Amino acid sequence: KVVGKDRLVLDLSCRKKPETDKYFVVTDRWQKFTEFEVSKENIETLSKSCDEFLVHGVDVEGMQMGVLEDLVQKLGEWSPIPVTYAGGVRTVEDLEMVKKVGNGKVNITVGSALDIFGGKLSYEHVVQWHYAQMKASDDTLSQELGNAAATALATVSDPNSEIMKNFDSLKQAYIKAEEIS
Repeated sequence: KVVGKDRLVLDLSCRKKPETDKYFVVTDRWQKFTEFEVSKENIETLSKSCDEFLVHGVDVEGMQMGVLEDLVQKLGEWSPIPVTYAGGVRTVEDLEMVKKVGNGKVNITVGSALDIFGGKLSYEHVVQWHYAQMKASDDTLSQELGNAAATALATVSDPNSEIMKNFDSLKQAYIKAEEIS
């Protein structure tokens, strides 16, 4: 046994088959449908072999078209282990919707929508939203981490902080290196 269940995150990229209105795992750059349906039974079966799921809603992945609400709802109802959804996020409101529709059981990733990747969604606002969720948690450790992270974010947000001065120096060095090459 090389890797145990506790070290495995299973990545399921899925699309809805129009003729069935059900989600199926897709392969080959998300173009080829498999016969593997993303269903309650299959999620429960797979959960016995991994510690967490990462589920891509590929119909909206990278497009900032909104989250696949029906998929998030199903994941929140079906998954007995942690699950992270990826795809379609545009706004902080989308994060709130995932929290609500996923019954607080579905995590979310944000990619191309972030301003640091050319999108319109502020990375700083997403981080602040996340820390607020941690601070509002019933779990004491999450509350403490949220408070510590909020303090760290305030330090990083201060342009006169040593961290930001060092970051700006690194950024300038990178830009200079790019110009030379």
